[in-house]
Amino acid sequence: MQLGFKFAEKSGMTMSISDIHVPEQKGKLIAEGEEAIDEIMKRYRRGLITDDERRKLSIEKWTEIRNRIQKEVMNDLPKSRSIFTMVSSGARGSSNQMTQLSGMKGLVVNPAGGIIEVPIISNYKEGLSVLEYFISTHGSRKGKSDTSLKTADAGYLTRRLVDVAQDLVITIEDCHAERGNIVRDAESQEYGETFQERLLGRVSMETVKNNGGRALLKAGQEITEETVALLNEVGKTELLVRSALYCRAPWGICQKCYGRDLATGELVSIGTAVGIMAAQAIGEPGTQLTMKTFHMGGVSVGDITSGLPRVEEIFEARPPHNPALLAEISGKVLLSEHKDKQLIEIVSDEIPKESFELIEDYQPSVKNGDVIKAKQAVATAIDKKAIRSNIGGRINIKGRTITITSLEPITVNYTVSPDINVSVKNGDMVEKGSRLTDGHIDLTQSLDLRGLEATQAYIIKEVQNIYASHGAAVNEKHIEIIARAMFSKVRVLQGGDSTFLTGQVIDKLESDNINMRLKTEKVAPIDYEQIVLGITRASLNTKSFLSAASFQETTSVLIKAAMKGQVDPLRGLKENVIIGKLIPAGTGYGVDVKIDPTEVIVGSASEKASVKRETKG
Repeated sequence: MQLGFKFAEKSGMTMSISDIHVPEQKGKLIAEGEEAIDEIMKRYRRGLITDDERRKLSIEKWTEIRNRIQKEVMNDLPKSRSIFTMVSSGARGSSNQMTQLSGMKGLVVNPAGGIIEVPIISNYKEGLSVLEYFISTHGSRKGKSDTSLKTADAGYLTRRLVDVAQDLVITIEDCHAERGNIVRDAESQEYGETFQERLLGRVSMETVKNNGGRALLKAGQEITEETVALLNEVGKTELLVRSALYCRAPWGICQKCYGRDLATGELVSIGTAVGIMAAQAIGEPGTQLTMKTFHMGGVSVGDITSGLPRVEEIFEARPPHNPALLAEISGKVLLSEHKDKQLIEIVSDEIPKESFELIEDYQPSVKNGDVIKAKQAVATAIDKKAIRSNIGGRINIKGRTITITSLEPITVNYTVSPDINVSVKNGDMVEKGSRLTDGHIDLTQSLDLRGLEATQAYIIKEVQNIYASHGAAVNEKHIEIIARAMFSKVRVLQGGDSTFLTGQVIDKLESDNINMRLKTEKVAPIDYEQIVLGITRASLNTKSFLSAASFQETTSVLIKAAMKGQVDPLRGLKENVIIGKLIPAGTGYGVDVKIDPTEVIVGSASEKASVKRETKG
């Protein structure tokens, strides 16, 4: 670090207009683009293509020309010039901005966010024509307004992320978790990282041996740069590793499940506030990306104003604006069209069954052997919603369990508007929870149909893709920590012999620990279902009423806490700051310091002696 500072001070970095070279190939490439556009216009005038196709082809051609000019700009840039050092190191500017300076500005957006077909073929060194300057003002103005309006949104997202994760601190060395995350080479590209990058700094849950039987990696060992190289040599394509998602620490997270601290390059220390780090690692690029709209000068390269609300939509577990259809059953896909609508039919390849465990007040409303229709009530309770079967079939009642067996293979029909793209083909076999159309997946629906692991993987993948597409990489660990907070609660279906009531939302780890105790006592355990909470709801559902009250809805949080006689365990950072205590994190975390009240830490020998005399007297 000192070396870097020393030479940065001695060298300095400057740039002038003479450092900016307009590539020789530019004129030739622009002429090629104009020729291609003329050809597209001829085809349109002859009626061979529609207006939408003409517009799409024009935009594609100018985007291709701009990308080729961008390559020429970067190739022509002398490697010895400071401007190349700035861009290639990532310290200042980007290849995109260099293209605007010495290549062509390219396609820009109009006030509505649509792409203007006429490109700006000039660059800032040559100067823009009056028309080019005028059409570029839309994007520049939009960038200015985005900077002021959207920065607040990104800041608010950071605040919510901090609140939901502030109590996640490294508390113990090892929780001995039995579940982990399988990192696969095949899907690594979807995460925007290589297989080796994803493994680095994790703790393995399996032992890997070479052909000679020698252990290259032992279970419980941290994966280092050397280990990654050895795994690469033996052609390992998937590995089970520890993950913060499945950590069993009674409070916070353990060292092994978190792995390497990205700041130090070593195994994370006990007392590290990994929750705050995760929130900042996700929130800060959001702030940067919001403002980057202005840095790009409104150039059409995709806008974070669509990316940031999507990140918020995922973390708040809201139903998406354009949801994807998910298959409710496994089976064969049959596609057809009817009256300007697309019809998707899934025919089940097996006879489906559905079971219900009746809880507390519910009584069966059908008899054993009855044949019922789909959506018919099978059990009712006073002042409560009836339990309805999703499928029709024959009833079988054993004790408090009702099972419905379908009399024939079940079919599910979906009607889709013609402008929605169907992502399956006629005759395809699909699994339950498979995506049938383009769009974003609803997290609550995904949890029901695809399960916990698939939903968590989708959150991590989707958030990473949004940030990666804007050149801001976020490590998987940080998103895992926020996802852990989103899936930290469960809803009680049946309280068993515990003190919990049906419908109560409780902590997942707490319910598992109570269930272990109830099973050893050989009494009825808690029956629960996993739920997904958005970060705002998860923050308000915390055990600490001080933390929740300082976040949002202060009055209602305090009233509820007073009515319940709630006790705050003071385990998080916020609640300790509020009452003026030291935060339970940092280098001194978990260390009991014994202080002699008679010993003066600072002062002369005579002062120490006088204090000792006073305490004795």
